[in-house]
Amino acid sequence: MIAEQLKKSILQAAIQGKLTQQLPEDGDARDLLKEIRKEKARLIKDGKIKKEKPLPEITEDEIPFEVPENWCWVRLGEIGQIIGGGTPRTEDKLSWQNGEIPWLTPADMKNIEGKYVSHGERYITEYGLKHSSTQLMPEGAILFSSRAPIGYLAIANNDVTTNQGFKSIVPYIFEMSEFIYYYLMTITHEIEKMGSGTTFKEVSGSVMKKVSIPLPPLKEQQRIVERVEELLPEIKSLKNDETKLEELQKSFPKKMKDAILQYAIQGKLTQQLPEDGDARDLLKEIQKEKARLIKEDKIKKEKPLPEITEDEIPFEIPENWCWVRLGEIVLQNLGGGTPSKSNPDYWNGGIPWASVKDLNCKFLDSTQDNISRDGLKNSSSNLIPAGNLIACTRMGLGKVVYNRIDVAINQDLRAIILPGNINKWYVFYFYLTLNFTGKGATVKGVSVENLSNTMLPLPPLKEQKRIVERIEELLPEIGKLENYNAKSKYN
Repeated sequence: MIAEQLKKSILQAAIQGKLTQQLPEDGDARDLLKEIRKEKARLIKDGKIKKEKPLPEITEDEIPFEVPENWCWVRLGEIGQIIGGGTPRTEDKLSWQNGEIPWLTPADMKNIEGKYVSHGERYITEYGLKHSSTQLMPEGAILFSSRAPIGYLAIANNDVTTNQGFKSIVPYIFEMSEFIYYYLMTITHEIEKMGSGTTFKEVSGSVMKKVSIPLPPLKEQQRIVERVEELLPEIKSLKNDETKLEELQKSFPKKMKDAILQYAIQGKLTQQLPEDGDARDLLKEIQKEKARLIKEDKIKKEKPLPEITEDEIPFEIPENWCWVRLGEIVLQNLGGGTPSKSNPDYWNGGIPWASVKDLNCKFLDSTQDNISRDGLKNSSSNLIPAGNLIACTRMGLGKVVYNRIDVAINQDLRAIILPGNINKWYVFYFYLTLNFTGKGATVKGVSVENLSNTMLPLPPLKEQKRIVERIEELLPEIGKLENYNAKSKYN
């Protein structure tokens, strides 16, 4: 995103002295370094910190960029203490019960907004502080998570402690905290590369001490922080705008597709022609066909479906259309089943067997699993002839495919067998407009009864065909937009 790149550029320019003017009255950072060393010597003399062996000189190879003449390069361990943390024993109530000292883990840093942190989810007691390896860090300490993950960053707003997942910096001169904070923000990725470990990467205290940092005079540090904090709110605003735009780009194709399908089933994509006839005549033909098949024992007679009331009708349709229940135009609504997994003779046969995982497509041409004739015979699965619609009514609710192969189905699917005088693709696209909520505690599903009761706006057959043709002219254009968005994300 542009905002993120711009933020990186601004921070990079800031730590190189390109956002501020270098003023003679600021003095030289080498004098600041002398003051830091004096303060460090005082703390050692007072027994507040331990004396450590000198850090190695910074070589030319380590310097990543040039800095102004009155700046200098130093190591992080020269300008502040690097402090780890610890965890009091969890079973020790004296360490935790009624604790008032903030104790943070990297997980507490995940959702911090802004640069300051006051506390995490848990607190420890004075006893917990004294009887563990955690240390009390003062206000102004820069907290840096050194594992799981590396790079969470904040400034302590008050005294805090941390667990062992930190290598925090306590500056010898606290006025430097904010500059160090922004510098670490720019090199987090580089510090992460310095980590080691097999299970997860971790940055050690010795590594953190050796991190090199450009040191401006103190007054310029403060001007750098002020300049950065003038610009970052603008970057944040841009980022919010970009996020909204990205969400709109992602959602637009789906909304457009939904709108096209909704317009289609309302008769708004096609012209109604007198020569198409009336859908009520089509419904009579379907009812005659169903009566014939029932008489010939080819399908079962079902109980009558309830009349459609005016209150149920969700939108107006053209005069030569009519509202029907799906069960009125379906010849058969066949379910499925799963052969016993414990019987190997039922599996790996010659019959494709479909489950929800096979329905991520428009045309069903193959399945991941196959069953045998015995598996089909000894289960509630049904073999569905090619050329029908197969819909998910439990897991994967709302998916539908057109099967181009004979296929057995499992219990999460239903085969919608339609008469020849209904355009199957019209019903296919209609099914995609349905907003199923489903019922059930473990797995949400739609019952056969609810599916049969689903209302469908029925156009004459010729208009069904025109509707399908119009949809299939428009949907590829939506697909191009989706592909464009996908490419834009990675370019």
